[in-house]
Formats: sequence, C-alpha cells, structure tokens
Amino acid sequence: MSTKEDYNNYAFVRGTIAEEFILSHELYEERFYLTTISVLRNSGVSDDLLLMVPDCFIDPEKKYKGLTISVVGQYRSHTIHVNKRRQIKLWIFAKKIKVGDQIDMIRENNQIYLRGYLKKPPTVRISASGWLVSDLVLEVPRSYGKSDSIPCVCWAIDAGSHSVGELCIVRGRIQSRKYQKQLSDGEICIRTAYEVAVRSVEFEKYEHCLLDHVSAPQIGPPV
Repeated sequence: MSTKEDYNNYAFVRGTIAEEFILSHELYEERFYLTTISVLRNSGVSDDLLLMVPDCFIDPEKKYKGLTISVVGQYRSHTIHVNKRRQIKLWIFAKKIKVGDQIDMIRENNQIYLRGYLKKPPTVRISASGWLVSDLVLEVPRSYGKSDSIPCVCWAIDAGSHSVGELCIVRGRIQSRKYQKQLSDGEICIRTAYEVAVRSVEFEKYEHCLLDHVSAPQIGPPV
C-alpha cells in the first residue's frame, strides 16, 4: 500500500547484487542493511547504486551476491560530517523487494519520480561535449517533518530562470559516475557521485501541499 510520502518520491530499480549485505545501523530494534546493486543501462553501461533494506526483507546469514533483485522504494539522503566537512550520502530505501527476478524481461530497469522544491538556485553550464546542462537540488518532503536533498542533472534544459522554493517534478533514472578530486595535499582520489539523470521536468510557481496528493505516480512494474 502506498503512503503519501511515496507520491513525492518513488523509485523502481532492477539489477544485480554486487556485494553482500552489511549491517548499517539499528533503530527502534529494527536493523537496516546496506549493499550495492549494479543496474544496467540500455547503452550497456552499469550504474552502481547503494541500497538500504530493513531486516524483515532478507536473511542476514544468507549469501546474496550475484543474485538479481527488483526494488520499489524511495531515493533518500543522509548528511554526515567527515573531517569537519559536510557530506550527503544517497541510497535507495527499499519498501518492496523481489530477489531472483529476470533482468532482461523489462526494458526500463531504472526509473524515478520526484516532487519537491528547489533548494538552491539552478546552475546552468555547458558540458565538455557542448551540451547545455542544468544542475538542480530538490528538497523532497518526507513524513515526520523530514526531507531528502536530491541532486538532479537536466541535459538540454535551461532552468536558469527558476528560483528557490518553486515546486518541481522530475522523472528520470538514478545514476552513478566516477570523478577525480584533488585533496589538500595534492593527492588525486577517485570518488563516486550519485544523482538523478532527468528525462523530463515540470515547474509550478504556486505553493502546494506536497503530502496531500491522492494517487501515486505510475512507474515501474509491480514487485
């Protein structure tokens, strides 16, 4: 059964479990486990995405690496501080899973729908290949007064005229990409960025209560 928060943040992915589940944390006597799943794009490139699942979905003693998995859930963020620097961790939080499904039966293995507010002014740039790109950060409301900050990349879209606080609806896929970062001592390290690659985007300028919608977005097959 869908909850109201699902109407703002709804993701479906299908891929291969790349690592065994490890214990992430425990909350109110419920344990949560983290893994990485590899989700194949139509181009043949894979996105390696973090997945968080409650203990009721898996057997912690069982080996899952190499198995296929289908997930319906939400894309969530969590802020941590490392060496006095603020970092945002992003993962898919599972609400339903099915292990052992066939990947090649579904053309779209990676879909996401987000409805939230622009948290920062959009950044418009030209990519190295000459494409117009708009970078957005969506603040997506969740229950109990919480929210998730989700970075989004919009190709061939100029969002420069939009401002903080505007309601924004995006559809796309969750992607990972490697990049190089130079540290203070000059060392170059390889890091992974996670973001939403936007296929379509809509903006609405009036105020709206995001948690009062009556129907969830229809994306992805049922799991």
